[in-house]
Amino acid sequence: QARDGAEKVNVDYEDLPAVLTVDAALEAAASVGVTRIVQVGCDLPSARWSVEVAAAHEHVVATVALHPNEAPRIHAAGGEAALEAAYAEIAELAAHPRVRAVGETGLDFFRTGEDGRAVQEESFRRHIRLAKALGKPVMIHDRDSHDDVIRVLEDEGLLKQIIKDELQ
Repeated sequence: QARDGAEKVNVDYEDLPAVLTVDAALEAAASVGVTRIVQVGCDLPSARWSVEVAAAHEHVVATVALHPNEAPRIHAAGGEAALEAAYAEIAELAAHPRVRAVGETGLDFFRTGEDGRAVQEESFRRHIRLAKALGKPVMIHDRDSHDDVIRVLEDEGLLKQIIKDELQ
């Protein structure tokens, strides 16, 4: 799915082999002038796949995280232990040299109700701290949650860095 005028294309990584191979997708992209691709992993399976593809293809880099809606799902299904295991794996994947950012992380109050917001916010904070520890940027998702995203960025000392980087 492509949006007019945008560089973003969403293809479910599980469906890709049925559509075309990674090599064929990269060739097709290159044929229209797209020479670098950022593959976003936003749950554990897609994060693993993103790192695998980035490691195998020089024109692909990856980002990894638990999407804002993923952390509450993991917590609801497996509790705190499952969520801790997911964070540990994301931290391991994020340390890979072909991973260039931590994300897509943030807050999404459109799909996550009040009962999942505390888990979502803690996930966002943990991703920010991981990115800081690794010296990598954060890719932020903000849906129906802008004031809270700004509050968390301020709390974590990241807002000044974002503004500073944008002004330079």
